[in-house]
Amino acid sequence: MEHTIFTLITNITKTSKKNLSFSKSGKYIVFFYNLSGELTFRIKSRGVELYIFGLYTGAKKNTFRLKTIQHHLAPESKSDLYIGGVFGDSSTFFHEGLIKVDRDAQKTHAYQINQNIILSKEVFISSKPDLEILANDVFCTHASTTGKLNKEELFSIQSRGVDRNNSERLMINGFIKNIFRNIETNGRFDELEKNKKTILKQYA
Repeated sequence: MEHTIFTLITNITKTSKKNLSFSKSGKYIVFFYNLSGELTFRIKSRGVELYIFGLYTGAKKNTFRLKTIQHHLAPESKSDLYIGGVFGDSSTFFHEGLIKVDRDAQKTHAYQINQNIILSKEVFISSKPDLEILANDVFCTHASTTGKLNKEELFSIQSRGVDRNNSERLMINGFIKNIFRNIETNGRFDELEKNKKTILKQYA
């Protein structure tokens, strides 16, 4: 059975930079929560399969500034970045995401998705995906969506006798749980479980 290596990124500041290198073929999971700073992921070996998950829950005047770089230096590798956020009050989130593919990194597959839910008109979101591709045989995509909670789903929950506030909490809880569920398809990790319980308590 293929072994999955899990990494939890913590303790970086808004102005710090962290570099992670992947120099051996295999599957890797990286998770971070409410981080600001610059994260660079260097894929240096053929056969690397890297899944990156970021989760944000902003409230009050929280401000997060994140830059991510998925740098493919070797051929036939994969990186998949997903960032999901829930933002309320007057919180702000800035994300710059770069997929960089070197000339020799042919047959690279690289993906980048940012999905945000906003709970207040005072929230500000800036998401800027970018591609820098020198190879000619690659598959790279990026997407970013920001919106409110789905009104039809909200109405459906309320029609079962749940008040609006608790209906919103249920939907947010479901959104966050889905992110963890996607990580857990690759295995269960003790470090992740501790964070999961703490985060979900906010919307229990």
